[in-house]
Amino acid sequence: MNSVKPISQPLARVVLIWVVVLSISAAGSANLISAHGTPDASPSASPEASPVAGDLEASLQTPVGHQFAWMLALLNGEGGELTPETYSATFDPSFIQVVPYDQFVEISAQLQATGPWTPTEVAPNATDLSAQITIQGTGAAFALRIDVDSTPEHLIIGLVLQPAAPKSWNEVDSGLSSFGSSVGLLAAEISGPNCTPVHELNADVPLAVGSVFKLYILGELGRQISAGELSWDDEVAIEDAYRSTPSGDLHYAPAGTTYSVRYFAEVMISQSDNTATDHLLFTLGRKKVEAMVPTKGHAGSSLMIPMLLTRELFAIKTVLMPERQQAYVSAGPDERRAMLDGEIKAAADGMTIVDGASFVRPTLIDSVEWFASPADMCAAMAYLLEQSNQPGLLSLREVLQLNPGALIDRSVWPIVGYKGGSEPGVLVLTWLLQRADGRWFIVSAGVNDAGRTIDEQGFGAAATQAIAALAQSA
Repeated sequence: MNSVKPISQPLARVVLIWVVVLSISAAGSANLISAHGTPDASPSASPEASPVAGDLEASLQTPVGHQFAWMLALLNGEGGELTPETYSATFDPSFIQVVPYDQFVEISAQLQATGPWTPTEVAPNATDLSAQITIQGTGAAFALRIDVDSTPEHLIIGLVLQPAAPKSWNEVDSGLSSFGSSVGLLAAEISGPNCTPVHELNADVPLAVGSVFKLYILGELGRQISAGELSWDDEVAIEDAYRSTPSGDLHYAPAGTTYSVRYFAEVMISQSDNTATDHLLFTLGRKKVEAMVPTKGHAGSSLMIPMLLTRELFAIKTVLMPERQQAYVSAGPDERRAMLDGEIKAAADGMTIVDGASFVRPTLIDSVEWFASPADMCAAMAYLLEQSNQPGLLSLREVLQLNPGALIDRSVWPIVGYKGGSEPGVLVLTWLLQRADGRWFIVSAGVNDAGRTIDEQGFGAAATQAIAALAQSA
């Protein structure tokens, strides 16, 4: 097996909203999306750290409030270019050691994309040198905490950004519904194969789900490994006949290069690698994966037949002429299979990255796609969770955990599995979550809109509000 992995290319068009950076705390532990400088430089130890009222305007007049105003202007693109000199003059050296200038610029650029940001409230117990202020962006609110030192410069020594808990599920629904014409959400507890809804919005309505269909391939892979038909270490060779357009690295791998089944599964889920997906679908067998769909509890499994290779979907949407696209849409399952084996295969064989790059507008999202409801997504994740408890199949859960998809508070959710999918007009995000109390949950949020592309970062931020709300449920 080739042990050299391809040069990294951009990850899938999945919402990876926040960069994870380390926090140095007194215990030396790592936290999500936060950074602090020297632990003993705590602002609470300073005599200047006098309490201020839990009043937003008053907090903005304090030393920490002045730094907050600078940070807000930066996030709203109003503070001019952030130079290395400005960064060094604003943050304590111990903070910069944890979060170098280039990394901070990357984080702030992602935050700017989900703005504009407006401060809405300050948390109780704010002081002159430490405050947590809620900021409202596109679709979601976040809690931004800043700690400054007691020197005259009041350098920033701590910065923490995390989702603010929504006040109600109606707030979550409202945030999600602003992003497209068809929206679905399910937050549910998983027990065995059963999903018990905690909250739902159009949870039984099928949506185009993009790459989330790859969960069904992962489920059939688990079945075949359990049955002894395949092993994680079996090798699969790259074939031009199953080379798809990016996302993913394996598009660039030379024909004949071999990788383990495990590696194909890892990059199929964590990078949404389309070439890995098509090779696994071919290796497992299209009809066998189709048979897995109802096994995993899909209520409308006929919507998935025939199950398209990603290269076939791209060929239909970017290469076929409109009349041939409509011929496929109007055809029955057997006619569709014949078209896939004939003219669509020929179109896919001649497809280039340029064809894939031209795919920028919603195209046939209600007829040429992979379809599932949020309830179907819950059933699929519940099946995978049960599979992962079988001998030799823990790797299924490990594969799902490679890419958490967004900022998740690991003190609340120590285990996070994730798969997202998107194309123009489609975005679906599905998380498998174990809470600190040992109980398992799913959050699946999706949006379809045939008339516009989706604000992926905004919708992703809104979807994490459902996870924040679920954390508070009994």
